[in-house]
Amino acid sequence: MRSWKTILLLSVLSLGMAVAPPVMAGEQPFDLGLRFNILVGNGNPTNDVVGYGMHGHYSFNDSWRLGYSLDYVEEFDIERSPGFLGLVTAESIGVIDSKGTSTGVRIWGERMLGDPSRRGRFFVGAGLGYDSIDIDPVSGPLEDGGTFDVVIDAGGQLLVTSSFGWRFDVGRRNALEVALRAERHFADWQVLDRVSGARTTVDDYTLTGIHFGWLFRF
Repeated sequence: MRSWKTILLLSVLSLGMAVAPPVMAGEQPFDLGLRFNILVGNGNPTNDVVGYGMHGHYSFNDSWRLGYSLDYVEEFDIERSPGFLGLVTAESIGVIDSKGTSTGVRIWGERMLGDPSRRGRFFVGAGLGYDSIDIDPVSGPLEDGGTFDVVIDAGGQLLVTSSFGWRFDVGRRNALEVALRAERHFADWQVLDRVSGARTTVDDYTLTGIHFGWLFRF
C-alpha cells in the first residue's frame, strides 16, 4: 500500500481540525465512532464492497460540520478479472474473480437540516477521499488449453463522495446514524497477463449504498 499518502491526508485533516474555530461554550465539538459500510457497483469492476471504519465530525455550529473517516475493506471481488483481457477461463475452474483489499480516508463538509433542538436531524454532505487498493493475482487454465496469470496494479485512487442521512441523539454523548452514500472513484488500474503479455486498463466507476454508524461525543 502507499501508506505515506494516507499518512499525509490524515496529517492535513488533523491540522485542519486544529485551526478550526471553536464552537460555543458548553457544546461538545467532536464526535467519533464506528460505521459499517455497504456499497455496491454494476459489476465493472466490482459488485459488492462491504467494510467498516472509524468516522467522526467537528461541529462549527448548529448547521455545519466537518466529517472525516478511515475505512477498511478486508476483501472484495473484482468480477471476472481475466475477462478484462478477453481471456476465457476453462469451464472446469468456474468463474474466477480477483480479491482486493482497500484502506481509505475521506473528508467532507456536512450541512445539518431542521430544528437544532430536535433529537433527530437530517443532513447532506459532499467531499473528497483517497483509497489505497491491493489486489491479489489470479492464475489457472484457459479454455483453449493455455494458462493465464493476471495481476492488477490498482494503486491509489481519488474519489468524490456525497451523502444524505439521518442522525438521532441518544442522550447527550451518543448518536445513531444512517446515511445513503454515492462515491465516484477515479481509477486507472493496470491489468497484465504475465503469460501472454496482454494489457488493459480499468477506468472510473461508481459505488452507491448505505452506512450505519454509532457516535460518541467528547
